[in-house]
Amino acid sequence: MGAKAAIAATAAIAAAGIDKSEIDLVIYAALNPDCFFPGNGVFIEELLGLKTAGAVVVQATEEDRGVLASVLHSQGRFAKDVWLEVPTAVVRERVTPGLIEQGRHYPTMDGELVFKHATRRFCEAVNEVLERGGHTIDEVDLRVPHQANQRITEAVGSRMGLPAQKVVSNIERYGNTTAATIPIALSEAVAAGRIQPGNLVVTLAFGSGFTWGADLIRW
Repeated sequence: MGAKAAIAATAAIAAAGIDKSEIDLVIYAALNPDCFFPGNGVFIEELLGLKTAGAVVVQATEEDRGVLASVLHSQGRFAKDVWLEVPTAVVRERVTPGLIEQGRHYPTMDGELVFKHATRRFCEAVNEVLERGGHTIDEVDLRVPHQANQRITEAVGSRMGLPAQKVVSNIERYGNTTAATIPIALSEAVAAGRIQPGNLVVTLAFGSGFTWGADLIRW
């Protein structure tokens, strides 16, 4: 995963039109990291020969663009409805033959519960971030959701009254790439000309925890 992230970081730095020496901080997200510690961002740094690296370059600007509003929520009582139990520090060996025989080293999910909460929380997050940013759903040029499930993407688009051409979906090509879904979708949308300077873009995600959030971005 680190090697792929380094490729993405190189592309992001080039797209931002900056030199890698200007990068101050690495924020690296991965559901399935190369190792559990240290934080895998240091491997990206090494691969790129940087003190830091990133796959999305974010910096302050005085222009009328950038992240206009952001919301983030969690609800821990559903933590075990999407989770990976093993390996675990609760067991001295971290993983045992017995745990493997029980299949507890595989991720588990209550699909029906996740679908119900994801569709509701996505809509709530979009409305909340738009209110914070002082905009309406009719002003949104493109919605870029976490690519977890096509049915969720379609259901949220329908409930929000957004036509298909205003929603990015690439899950049919890649499946659920977890932490990489929104960066990949954004990159493809820009390359395809679906996002232009000045466009109003909403990104939104829902995942284990349960955690969910949204960003309102003036491109």
